[in-house]
Amino acid sequence: LELGFRVEKIGENAIIDLKDFSLAGSARQKLRTTRRRLAEREGVNFEVLTPPHAETLWEELRVVSDAWLAGHGGKEKAFSLGAFAPDYLARAPIAVARRDGRVIAFANLWRSADGERGALDLMRFEPGAPSGLMDFLFTEILLWAQAHGLKTFDLGMAPLAGLAEEKYASLFARIGRLVHEHGEQFYGFQGLRSFKDKFAPRWEPRYIAAPGAWALPIVLAEVAMLSNAPQEHAAADT
Repeated sequence: LELGFRVEKIGENAIIDLKDFSLAGSARQKLRTTRRRLAEREGVNFEVLTPPHAETLWEELRVVSDAWLAGHGGKEKAFSLGAFAPDYLARAPIAVARRDGRVIAFANLWRSADGERGALDLMRFEPGAPSGLMDFLFTEILLWAQAHGLKTFDLGMAPLAGLAEEKYASLFARIGRLVHEHGEQFYGFQGLRSFKDKFAPRWEPRYIAAPGAWALPIVLAEVAMLSNAPQEHAAADT
């Protein structure tokens, strides 16, 4: 603020408190059913691979990544999410879903140095993947994180969610709410929020700082172009 920057909320991150995460109860019935269907009827299995990764893994993942990119514009963004780069992916655990021994989806996982916090980064799945695969993948990742002693897990942002609604909200917040409410067909904002709500997260605010009120809409548009993640929208649709 002393430098003349304007600070505005741009969305909320879905944080899972793993000590409270469970598949028990009626609220988690759909997740349990999907998990059982994918594992038992669809023959999908899950594992987390830890570094150092086998060289043969990159070609398996590249097939999935290239097919995913071809169906979603064919271009990496690499701003708020990672890109498919073996040198980068080699640094962290990679969650994979396989069917008949073949990788059909994967995600790389961040873990803090103290081993208490985790986060989801790049997600890719092949076209024609079984319905509910992202529910299955997210569920298995959270159970893995819980079993390995992590305390929280970040499922990423719901852009433009939770903006101020009161009468005197800033112009930026009012415009953001309109985009959130009426831009669903282009960005899937509400679908993405609903998808992550299945896992009962704690929503934490995220902010952007820009030099002056007039620059904020431009900065927001640039960030939206850079960080709009069709893989997450596809996950929400799935």
